Amino acid sequence: MPYLLGIDVGTSSVKVAVFDRRGGRTALCSVPCRVLRRRPGWVEHDPREAWRSVVKALQALWSKGEVSPAEIVGVGLSGHFSSVFLDAAGRPAAPCLTWLDSRAQDEAGWLAEHVGAAAMARYLGIRLPLSPSMPPARVRWVAQHRRADMARVAWTAQTKDFVGWKLHGRRASDAHSLMGLVRVPDGRVSPRYLARLGLSPTVLPEVLPPWQVAGRVTSGAARVTGLAEGTPVVTGWIDSYCSMLGTGMGDRSMAFDVAGTSEAVGVVTAARVRARDHRGQLVIPVHTELTAVYGLTNAGSDSLRWARDTWAPRARYEVLLREAEATPVEAGNPMFLPYLEGERSPIWDERASGALLGLRRNHGRGHLLRAVLEGVAFSVKHNLESALAITREKVQGVRVSGGGAIGSVANQIKADVLGRPVHLVAEPEAGALGAAMLAAVGLRWYPDLPEAVAGMVRMAESWAPRAEVREAYRARYRRYLAAYPALKGILYG
Repeated sequence: MPYLLGIDVGTSSVKVAVFDRRGGRTALCSVPCRVLRRRPGWVEHDPREAWRSVVKALQALWSKGEVSPAEIVGVGLSGHFSSVFLDAAGRPAAPCLTWLDSRAQDEAGWLAEHVGAAAMARYLGIRLPLSPSMPPARVRWVAQHRRADMARVAWTAQTKDFVGWKLHGRRASDAHSLMGLVRVPDGRVSPRYLARLGLSPTVLPEVLPPWQVAGRVTSGAARVTGLAEGTPVVTGWIDSYCSMLGTGMGDRSMAFDVAGTSEAVGVVTAARVRARDHRGQLVIPVHTELTAVYGLTNAGSDSLRWARDTWAPRARYEVLLREAEATPVEAGNPMFLPYLEGERSPIWDERASGALLGLRRNHGRGHLLRAVLEGVAFSVKHNLESALAITREKVQGVRVSGGGAIGSVANQIKADVLGRPVHLVAEPEAGALGAAMLAAVGLRWYPDLPEAVAGMVRMAESWAPRAEVREAYRARYRRYLAAYPALKGILYG
């Protein structure tokens, strides 16, 4: 039977999964991938370790015997939003900065002052936040602080592009993965703009559509990975986009919430988005006549992980979730701001801090855990309301996926906070599924992404908002929105 392989290179692990034509998963393997934190705000990784994790995961996959390499007819790639700098031999020539890295604050300020958001929008075809988490600031930091390293850079892309190169030998990426360096609508390059970043146009890879077959597995890669030589490999996409796709992005009737370590929340629209004020959202064309309007947070399910590690390091998540569920919704409950790693959308403030507010002597662990889950849900609402205000789309509900979507209490809280039904997709590994869906389009199993969504994304369970907590959550959400501006003035001006 023919299957598709999705390779999802995440921030802390690599997952490989096998899917059939209807999106049913046949096999899955996961291998950790180390993240390096050399200083506060410095978050790096080694793309070679990511490749080794891919190889280990594939070897484990074949050893299970659930599927054979000969049955894999196409490979899709998904990868976290990193900046890798490679020499001619494919070795790291400079630090590989992840999406969590915030060292380039001065460079982001320089871009705002000397280039400006309007000029960057002309160069890039989109409005991009002038943030240290974005590639322009990261690239300029390397060019300014590691000049000898930059001189050795033969090409720069993302980790999934390095994995693709190891599989098929072609230096290729997609315009979204090169966001901030090329024009997203057409992949064109401005040498003048790149010069201001300290980057030569010659170090950019070929820009291909995410679903285009970029190459085929080489004999050398086949020996290492076990994949059959000649297997088609499509270019791939950023992991957040693959996860959005695997959550149903492409269906305008539903919003999407990818509840991973961070969260990606938004909608797609066929209307042209003209608003100059994007309300802290990214407005990115993703497909023919479809634009995604979405926000990216820094700490979604990672907030619950932090809470577990801090308050109950030996407890199982299901135990903690039951404690949160048993805690009633009350006006006097604690409030949590989930800005544990600064924040991207919608406030774009790398200095923002997490906070627990309104603590009283009678509050126990259940109150704190519920506050964390509610804080994440309020962050989702903040982003979704911003996206809907821009697009004027009328969505019927929210599709949710990812590790933060496992467990009924978190989804019920989101439904209550959002005031909309929440639908859990059947496939929790939405990033790997999205990568496989790109391969499905590349192999012409489906004509386009919306058709792939209709054919491969299925629902598992739903939660409706509860009328009895509506007013309490409206009041608590107003307090949530007021908390960040007040704390900002107190903590760092």
